[in-house]
Amino acid sequence: MRESKRIFLLTLVFILLLSSSCNLPLSTPTAVSSAVATDTPFESSTATSEPTMPGVSVVAEAVGEIFDLAFDAQGKIWAGMYRGAVRCSAGLTSCRYYSMANTQQVRAVAAGPEGSPWFGTTSGLVHDEAGIWETTTASDGLVANTIFDLQFDADGGLWIGTNNGVSHFANGVFTNYTISDGLPDDYIHCVYPAGEEGTWFGTSSGASHFDGVHWFTYDQNSVLPANDVLSIAEDTQGAIWLGTLFGGAVRFDGDQWLIYSLPGDEANVVQAIAVAPDEALWFGTRAGAFRFDGSEWLGYSTSEGLQSNDVRAIAVGADGVIFFGTNKGITRFEYSREKMRVIQEPVSPQSGSALPEGEPIPHLAPGEEIAISAIHMSDGNQGWGIGGLSGYGDHVLRTTDGGLTWQDVTPPEPAPEPGENDKMATGFFRDEITGWVIYHSVQSESGLEASDSAIWRTTDGGVTWQWSGAYSLDFVGSSFNPPYIDFPTSHDGWILARLGAAGMHRYPVYLYTTRDGGAYWSQLVDPYASVYLQSCQKTGMSFAGEQTGWVTIGSCPIDGVEIVITGDGGTTWNEKVLPAPDNQMDLFDRASCDSHSPTLFSTSHGALAISCLRWENDERVEDHYVYITEDAGETWQTFRYPGGTLLFIDTDSAYALSGDIYRSQDGGETWTYVKSVSWEGQFSFVSQQLGWAVARSETEIALVKTDDGGQTWSIIEAAIAQE
Repeated sequence: MRESKRIFLLTLVFILLLSSSCNLPLSTPTAVSSAVATDTPFESSTATSEPTMPGVSVVAEAVGEIFDLAFDAQGKIWAGMYRGAVRCSAGLTSCRYYSMANTQQVRAVAAGPEGSPWFGTTSGLVHDEAGIWETTTASDGLVANTIFDLQFDADGGLWIGTNNGVSHFANGVFTNYTISDGLPDDYIHCVYPAGEEGTWFGTSSGASHFDGVHWFTYDQNSVLPANDVLSIAEDTQGAIWLGTLFGGAVRFDGDQWLIYSLPGDEANVVQAIAVAPDEALWFGTRAGAFRFDGSEWLGYSTSEGLQSNDVRAIAVGADGVIFFGTNKGITRFEYSREKMRVIQEPVSPQSGSALPEGEPIPHLAPGEEIAISAIHMSDGNQGWGIGGLSGYGDHVLRTTDGGLTWQDVTPPEPAPEPGENDKMATGFFRDEITGWVIYHSVQSESGLEASDSAIWRTTDGGVTWQWSGAYSLDFVGSSFNPPYIDFPTSHDGWILARLGAAGMHRYPVYLYTTRDGGAYWSQLVDPYASVYLQSCQKTGMSFAGEQTGWVTIGSCPIDGVEIVITGDGGTTWNEKVLPAPDNQMDLFDRASCDSHSPTLFSTSHGALAISCLRWENDERVEDHYVYITEDAGETWQTFRYPGGTLLFIDTDSAYALSGDIYRSQDGGETWTYVKSVSWEGQFSFVSQQLGWAVARSETEIALVKTDDGGQTWSIIEAAIAQE
C-alpha cells in the first residue's frame, strides 16, 4: 500500500502554456497534453477496506494540505492542493490525482457552466476541457499569475482574484481591475458575484463592493472588525457574510452590519463560509467548523471527528453532506446535531461601528419650551423637527401630535468641547420612522479644517441610531451653506457639501454617496481633483432611483439657464441647457436667470423652477417659470408661476412659497393666490390644506400651522413632551 501511494503521488501531468493577446479572445493552444491519472483507493483512518464512513477523515499522508473544494457536474469533489488536484467520489472511497508541472499550489477550484473544473494556481489559470488541459497566464491578459479565488457569475463569466488585482473573463476577453480602478487593495483573498447586486471582493484592506459603476469599500475604520476579509457568502435571505482574520464573521443585510464573535482567537479566523440546503451556514476557522441556523451555534472539531481544526474550505453536497478541506486532508460529514457540541459562550451580534467618543448632546428636559428650526411632517400627526433652545438646531425631535409636543430623540452625537465651534444638525426624513442626520459647524466655512463627520441613521423613529463610523468628509457644511441630502430609496443616498464661493464664479463642492443606507460613504466629487460641479452656485439637488440626479445652479455668467445631470449615480455630470419659455424666446438674452427647486418624480419625470431678473426703463422686473419634463429633459413644458420656493406635494399639487403664497392643482400650469405673510418660512405640506412652517422674521422664530391651505396660520408653542 505504501508503494502504491508513492507511485500515486509521483504521477505527473505536464501542462503547456497557452498564447494569446491581452484583452483579445483566447487563441487555440499550440500544444496540449492529456491528463493521465489512475483511480487510487484512499485508506480510511480506521485502516479498513470498507468505504469511508461519515465523520471519518481521509488519511492525511494521502492528500495533505487542502486549499479549496468544489463539485463537478458528476457530483464528484475536486480539491486543490500542493502541486496538483484530486478528484474524489462522493463517498471518498476513491480519488484520482492530477499533478501540475511548474505549479506550487492549486489555491482555487471552480466548476464552469458546463461542469468542467477550472483551477487557480500560483502559476496561472488552468482549465480541463474534455481531457485537454489549457493554462493561461499574465502574458495572455490575466492580471497576475498567483490566483487565490475563482467564482463564476450567473452569466458564465469567471471572476479571478489574484495577488495583484481582479480579472473578469467573459467571451474570451479579460477585463482587469486594480487599486487604480477602485479596489482598496490588490491582494484579493476571495470573490463573490451577487447577481444584479454586483460583485464583492475580500482584500487585505477590507471588503469592496462593485455595482458595475461604483466601488464601495468597507474596512476597519468604518464597519468591519478587521481588514483582512478571507471569505464571502450570501445566505438565503440575501444578506452578505464576510469572514475576517481574527475579527469573526460579519453579516450585512443591506441596512445593518452585525459582527459575530466566536470564542477564542483562532475561531475568529473565518477562512470559509458555505450555505447548506437547510439554510444553515457553515464556517471554517482555525478552531474547527461551526454551524449557525440563525439562533444556535454548534461546533465541530477534532474532538468530534474532524481531521484537523484548520478548516480551509467547505463544500456542501446536494444531499446536505458537508466536506471540509483542512491542512491535513478532507473530512466527509453527515450532519446531525448530536455529533456537534453546543457553543455555550454567547455569540451575540454587535454593531459594526463603535459609538463616537465624547459626552453626547444632552436631551432636553420634559416640558421645556423649544425653537423648531426645520420641520418635516409625514402626515397630520407624525413628523420630525430639528430644534433646540436657540435659532439653530442641534437636537433631533419627533412629534406624534401634529407638533404640539416633541420627543427628544437626538442621537449620541458628541457635544462640542469648550472652545470648539457649535454644532447644528441637517436631516433628511423619508417617512415617520426613517431618517438621516448629519452634524456640521454653525460657523461659516472660512477657516474651517477637515474633521471627522458621520451620518446618523434611524429606522425606528429615533429609538435607536446607527452610526456610519467616523469619516474625514473634509467639509460637510455650515449654517451659511448647509449640505443637501437626498435619499430616493432607503439604501441610496447623496450628500452635496457646498463650500461657498472661491472667486471667478467658482463654487466648489464635495459629493458623497452611499449604497447601504449610510453605513459607508464614498467620495464621488472632490473640489481639488474633479472638474464636475465646481462652477456656479448650487441651488438644489434631487435624485430618482440609483443613477439619475439633477443639480440646479445659479449665479452663473452664462448665456441661458442650465442644470447639471447625472445618469451614473453622480460619478460624472453633464450640463443640460434649458430652452427659453415659449412666450419669451429672448428672455435669457435680456435677463440674469437661476434654476432652483428641483423635484424628480421618476428617472424621466421631473420639475424645476427658473427665476430671472432684468431691468426695463430703470425698473426691476422678475420672471418666474415652472419647467416640466416627462422624457428626461429632452423636451420641456413651461408655465409662469409667482416665484419663491417651488414645492410639489405630488405631480399635480404644488405651492409657490415666498411672502406671497400661491397654490396650483394642475401641475404648475395655473396658480391661485392664497395669502401674503410678513415672514420667511421653511414649509412642510402633507396635503393641499394641511401644512406647517418654520417662520422667521429678523431675530424671531416660530412654528406655525395651517389647515386651510395657507389662508390662516396659527402659532404652535412647541415643547418637549412630559414623560
